Amino acid sequence: MRTSSRRWAEPQPRTRNTSRPMMYVGSLAAFSLIAWLSPPRAHAISQIIDATGDGVHPLTDADAVVVDATGAVYVEGVQSDNVFKIEPGGMITEIISAADGLDTPQGLAVDASLNVYVAGFDSNNAFRIPPGGPAEEIIDATGDGSNFLTLADAIAVDAVGAAYVAARATDNVFRIPPAGPPVLIIDGSGDGTNQLFGPNALAIDAAGNLYVSGESSDNVFKMEPGGTITEIVNAADGLNTPFGLALDAAGNLYVAGAGSNNVLKVEPGGAITEILDSTGDGTHSFGSPLALAADAAGNVFVPGATHDNAFRIPPGGSPVQIIDASGDGVHALDLPVGITVASGVVYVSGLESHNVFRIPPPSPDIEGFWRLASECTQTNGAVQLVSAVVELGPIDGEAVDGAILPTSLSFVDTALPGDPVFVSVGAAPILSGTYVDATLHLDPLEFTISVEPTHPFCGDSWSSGVNTYEPMSVADENGDGRADEITGSSSIPSPECGAPITCENTFSRTDAVTLAGQDVIVSPAPGVVVDFGVVDEGGNTYAFTIPGTIAGPPPTFTLLDPPILYDVGTSATVTGPVVVCLPYPDADGDGFVDGTDPPIDELLLAVLHNEGGTFVDRTSSHDPMANSVCATVNGFSELALAASPTPAPVPATSRSQFWALLAIMLTVAVTWLRRRAQR
Repeated sequence: MRTSSRRWAEPQPRTRNTSRPMMYVGSLAAFSLIAWLSPPRAHAISQIIDATGDGVHPLTDADAVVVDATGAVYVEGVQSDNVFKIEPGGMITEIISAADGLDTPQGLAVDASLNVYVAGFDSNNAFRIPPGGPAEEIIDATGDGSNFLTLADAIAVDAVGAAYVAARATDNVFRIPPAGPPVLIIDGSGDGTNQLFGPNALAIDAAGNLYVSGESSDNVFKMEPGGTITEIVNAADGLNTPFGLALDAAGNLYVAGAGSNNVLKVEPGGAITEILDSTGDGTHSFGSPLALAADAAGNVFVPGATHDNAFRIPPGGSPVQIIDASGDGVHALDLPVGITVASGVVYVSGLESHNVFRIPPPSPDIEGFWRLASECTQTNGAVQLVSAVVELGPIDGEAVDGAILPTSLSFVDTALPGDPVFVSVGAAPILSGTYVDATLHLDPLEFTISVEPTHPFCGDSWSSGVNTYEPMSVADENGDGRADEITGSSSIPSPECGAPITCENTFSRTDAVTLAGQDVIVSPAPGVVVDFGVVDEGGNTYAFTIPGTIAGPPPTFTLLDPPILYDVGTSATVTGPVVVCLPYPDADGDGFVDGTDPPIDELLLAVLHNEGGTFVDRTSSHDPMANSVCATVNGFSELALAASPTPAPVPATSRSQFWALLAIMLTVAVTWLRRRAQR
């Protein structure tokens, strides 16, 4: 199966800390695992219907395509004179055909009640198809009895169930209420000044305004519910042969120009901007758009019939090709003419390939470092045996391969607070899995829980089993394309001892994008600043606190109580020394580290760096104004804040020099004001 054209770079070489597991001493209340997740696979494109239709009735010349509220897809066959429904499960059903009086369908719509509407181009009519059928004709060639309808070319439906049908040959549009006869609402006279010729596309906004494009008059009209008609786009704006309309949630109108090979954005205030032209995305050309779709977020989707492709245009961003002539890699896309979008999924029809493709939304980028917190609970009757947060890591490798976890984790049993509870994950624990369609799939993992000295229900036996993970959802709340949270649950349904164990798992991002360049500064965690002299190849830089303590601080140095330990690293390729600045608490600004007894002067703080199992003082500067102390290192490993026996040299940014400088500035200002007053 072919994947989409989006490509993801392989992870860059990483500067990793390989000594971390041996450096922790003492019992840990929680163990930090930082996970490296590699780039996601490109999203998979699939064909959902082809020329065989439902296996009995063929689909020939697939054209307009729409989706209803249940996720069912509808597509019309222009030459097979029918419409098919493709249900989410894959079942395909023909819902209207030539036997119902339909000839050359040329427009589809669906309302909130799941009624489907189709216009018959050569049969000069339109139908409403209720769920389960049968089809009912709602307008024919006689139009409203005074104005004819010839060559019905587009159809739309509003929030109250009124249908609108555009007739290309008679240059008019009719409104058909849910109950009542058709009513002419616009004809070739347009707005009285600008004419409407060849209406071929319709769109309705949330306020009930109707938009209609004139294929031969190169313009678009807006019809308000009160009857006011206004031309809002024309050839002078760069529009030639409009052939598709769409609206987003903000009320922006998008117009596809089949003859001008472009897409125009018309804002509610009237501003018009070209957002796509024949150059496409700069690599893949674009031409002859015959349809258009937009989602609530303002992403625009448009097929290019000339080059057998389709593009997504993000709000304020650059176009991205989402499908080309190769279709899904097995089934080709030829002459795309229909497009729609629902819940981020795009559907594109191929007129000459007689098919429809489903294009899932691009998965948010999960590349980077994460902290995984698992809250696991085991119950036996009404007694809660295990309830605590367990943090795991690191994850490394191709998808989600190679996450070597610690051999044991410990936390406190809430039901029996005096008993330590130990969690282990097998002899060679590895987290692995895949990332597809914005969902992380972790493979099952051996998971063991024991209580010492005795378990109230199982003695001193271990309660072990296989932890099976449910698919984990990936969130991108700010829409930057970078995942910011991953959540899901897992369970051990049949542990060796006790009741089933369930876990709620949350990945939280703990890194910052690091781009190639010189003097690159990033902040991967609150208060942590990393200054790279040279970044040769970009990546992600992480920083997180480490629980517990370290073995063997240098003589005369004293660790803070509680200890402040950090693990900092990067997947970027860097050259030369790196400056790492770590924060310390001084909320009251008194110059002493909060929570220390006796109080520790902030200028006594030092940064110790783990170098081959020995911690070395690498302090290079202090910044009391930012409550941070910095170290210059040539590699990454654990970092610890400690108190040195003598004050460090005070830099220019120290608090004392700051106040001295401020006093001088105030003196100069007062002197200047006095002299000015004497003039």
